[in-house]
Amino acid sequence: MKILFNITGTCLLLAVFSLPLEFYTFLRILVSVAAIAGIYYEINHYDKNFTVRLIVVFVFILLTFNPFIPLHLNDKMSWVVIDVIAAIFFIGYRIGLERKRSLKKR
Repeated sequence: MKILFNITGTCLLLAVFSLPLEFYTFLRILVSVAAIAGIYYEINHYDKNFTVRLIVVFVFILLTFNPFIPLHLNDKMSWVVIDVIAAIFFIGYRIGLERKRSLKKR
């Protein structure tokens, strides 16, 4: 799952550049899959302190990037801000998972 969140974060950061429409369609699918994976992980590894908040963030990301009913913002700068925030979230979530695992091993 670490690889999925790394790839998603990287692709979201690449999305700030002007790329073909196909990339953004792929990005919507990738982010949706990563958000669903995050929701699934949080539901199965219940941690009372953070799980509900993280699930809410993942659902928000899923609704924003879903490929079935796309959210159309005509302003590229709005998407740049959303992409960067989502990239920071996915990469930060991956780092948090790694820290949690290293603490459990001790």
